[in-house]
Amino acid sequence: MVRTRTVTLAFDLTRAHSAGVAGFALPDALAARLVSPCDALFISHRHGDHADDWVAQQFISQGKPVVAPAELWSDRPFHDKLQPLSANPNETHALPVQKGQQTLAVTVFPGHQGTALLNHVFRVRTPEGLSFCHLGDQSNTEDFAWIDRLAEHGPLDILFPNCWTPDPLRVIRGAKPALVIPGHENELGHSIDHREPYWLTYERYAGAAAPCVVMTWGEAFRYQVGPETDAVR
Repeated sequence: MVRTRTVTLAFDLTRAHSAGVAGFALPDALAARLVSPCDALFISHRHGDHADDWVAQQFISQGKPVVAPAELWSDRPFHDKLQPLSANPNETHALPVQKGQQTLAVTVFPGHQGTALLNHVFRVRTPEGLSFCHLGDQSNTEDFAWIDRLAEHGPLDILFPNCWTPDPLRVIRGAKPALVIPGHENELGHSIDHREPYWLTYERYAGAAAPCVVMTWGEAFRYQVGPETDAVR
């Protein structure tokens, strides 16, 4: 979740039912409290630790946009309420939020997890001019054709890569963010042998061309540019 002075965004927000462990997932009431302040939900791909149909329907029922790949939940009755923006690096979509009171500028990049699974990479610019890019589970080296040119789309405040994305230092050089906050470390919904340790993120991101902040469950980070009113979390 990203909160700025004007909007609150959610990327791949789930209750963690994909873990398959009794008592591990967030209770619906708590998840609803997270959904409530959010203005839009962005879903990168169909895996259960990134896409939760219950969460998506909460957004839809509150009249909030859910931006997701077109094939996601194609057999569900609420599918036509999703907003499958085209994945075109050269196209910027105007996405109204807050019942049209604010507008986000969204670019969707055609990413992949592995070689076949579509993984949309979202770059979102907020009304006050802050930009965020969330990589989902991006892991296809052929996509460096556009990753190497991410900075051409304008200044980027925060890049949110999956910590195990191939050649993260190259990703950062291509995006040129002011700050990097990697994710997917210590993913408790995965078996122990499939979790990414925190120390490995520090090793992988050593020497990055931007400062990196490694966060854990429940933490918040305050990012400030200029006046206090421009702060985001």
